[in-house]
Amino acid sequence: MKQTLQISGRTPTTVVAAAVLAVVACALPAAAGKRDVQVRVESNPPDALVSVHTTGDTELGGGMIVAGETPLTRTFRFPKNGNLWLRLEKRGYEPQVVEIRLDTTLVSVDLAPMDGASPGLEPVTVLALVRPDLTVIRRGFAKEQEDESAGAAAAAVIARAIVDRLAGRVEIVEISDTGHSDILRPLWRDAHSQMELVDPIRLPYQPALPTLESRAARAALLELAERTDADAVLFVAGKANIETGGMKAGKIGIMAVGTASSFASGYSNAMANGNDFFTYTIYLPSFAEGMGLEALLVETRGSAVRWANKGLWKPLPLDRPEVADAVVADLLSGLDTHLSINDTSESLEEEP
Repeated sequence: MKQTLQISGRTPTTVVAAAVLAVVACALPAAAGKRDVQVRVESNPPDALVSVHTTGDTELGGGMIVAGETPLTRTFRFPKNGNLWLRLEKRGYEPQVVEIRLDTTLVSVDLAPMDGASPGLEPVTVLALVRPDLTVIRRGFAKEQEDESAGAAAAAVIARAIVDRLAGRVEIVEISDTGHSDILRPLWRDAHSQMELVDPIRLPYQPALPTLESRAARAALLELAERTDADAVLFVAGKANIETGGMKAGKIGIMAVGTASSFASGYSNAMANGNDFFTYTIYLPSFAEGMGLEALLVETRGSAVRWANKGLWKPLPLDRPEVADAVVADLLSGLDTHLSINDTSESLEEEP
């Protein structure tokens, strides 16, 4: 007998943002077999993120498999002698975890509104862009050494590409260490921590937004808002490894599956292409040569993390600004939904 699951009511589940990752988008082929079952998943309200788990502990770290947003119909491959668990998440609602069996054909979930859910967020009209924190390491057989001048030059190229990308769409105030070092120190401390903790894919669906943790960082945000009238601050940090000629071996962990990219663009491309599942590892792997970047948008008056993204790209040649433009276009995927942008403007997710 086929099983239909109808779930309603309040089943609180604490959401803990996973420490985050490198992206690999892929379709999981559903080979014909008795353990491959097509299931329809619906929620009220719709547009809830559905993730797939092999245990009832859906907060486990490591890999994540996302099936997409409700409503959806997917073919799930069940483990041998085991069931699957689906986690449904939507902003402002309590998460629900549902166990499905081989005889399940339909899952229908009524999501319960979360007590004290925050109201809708106002779009950002003034954006403070902090000078990117980028470290460049030159690696050889005998040693590796930080190149401070190359790091400063790469940070400047990334910052200019961001300004050019957002020019005319939102008012930008560029923030450097000069005159702001007193407030940037606590901000960077908390921002780096959140960059490690926040999962860019799950962030838009979490019941409540994470915030900067320390009192010093929250006070610094308010001070920055008073100095600049900014509604939010954009932080970008990362590391670039450049190998010497003798070290180059053509191996960059994540790039084994092709050109690396960001979480957000990888997920949106996978869903747009009709892939059944989006699979990613929640830890940014070490890489021999390349550039890993992380970005975070934090509102100044509420200290909430509004948006995040990260990814891994090929090395950035400083004499080719078009490469930086393409990297920044990828890195800023999804940011436009938080900005007060003219409707006639092109999407930030489009390639330049």
